[in-house]
Amino acid sequence: MTTSREAPRDDDKRLCGLSVPLGVGGSWEKEGWRAVVEAARIAELCGFHSIWLTHGDCGVAAAQPNPVLVAAAVSVSTQHIRVRVERAEQPEHDPLRIAEDWSVVDNLSNARVELLSRVGRRKEGAHSDGIDRARAQILSTRHLWSGKHVLRAGPEEEEYSVHTYPAPQHADPVFWLAECGDGLGLKLSAELNTGVYITDDLTFDQIAERVVLSEEQFRAVNGRPGRVAVAAGTALSPEEIQGIHALGVEEVVHELDIEAARGRLTEAITELAHTNDLMAMSAIARRD
Repeated sequence: MTTSREAPRDDDKRLCGLSVPLGVGGSWEKEGWRAVVEAARIAELCGFHSIWLTHGDCGVAAAQPNPVLVAAAVSVSTQHIRVRVERAEQPEHDPLRIAEDWSVVDNLSNARVELLSRVGRRKEGAHSDGIDRARAQILSTRHLWSGKHVLRAGPEEEEYSVHTYPAPQHADPVFWLAECGDGLGLKLSAELNTGVYITDDLTFDQIAERVVLSEEQFRAVNGRPGRVAVAAGTALSPEEIQGIHALGVEEVVHELDIEAARGRLTEAITELAHTNDLMAMSAIARRD
């Protein structure tokens, strides 16, 4: 993918991400949001390459806070971990305001924020409106972050030419598309030059097929393979997870249940890091 940010190096053999589905109700109203920030901080110390802030299975229609605010809190609480956030904008939201909100987070994170769009929900598949919405989100932000101007009505309906303020640190943001199972997300990713996030709870063979298909489609359009991250489903064995790494994907992403880990957050994330041999390259190991 053409981007001003560096892709992972060839010697980064075991890049792993941590996914935190943002929830509602229960302890979330009191403790959950602080736990998300704390989870990101611990994940960084344990050697995880990224933190994914997603909507999980509930979708953007559920009552949730603005993910921009959560991403901003995570950004100022960490230093190196990539902050990958599922967007929640609706068509009626002003694209310029959206671009400026994410630009603030880009500056707070020192250009570590990356944006995830979804063309459909799990078990539903992609729909034309979801594809159109994802395409519009990506193209609009890319246009505005590049410094292009747009027209806005001012006093007495006079038109003014305005641009994104503050300017992002990088004019070429990193985008990801969540692949929902029918291949349309893979096609759109190749068209828009984004990364692919394979999120369904699939078997190893199904994941391998999608990784190969993504590489073929991306290479056909862009002349090279794209970036692929894979969510590690609960049915995958440790050997199969290592097999996914061997497919050449950028990351294997492990989901953290904040509710289940309540009271043992550090232990839960450290266990994941040990299981995936991350501790040797973690900040904790370097500090010790």
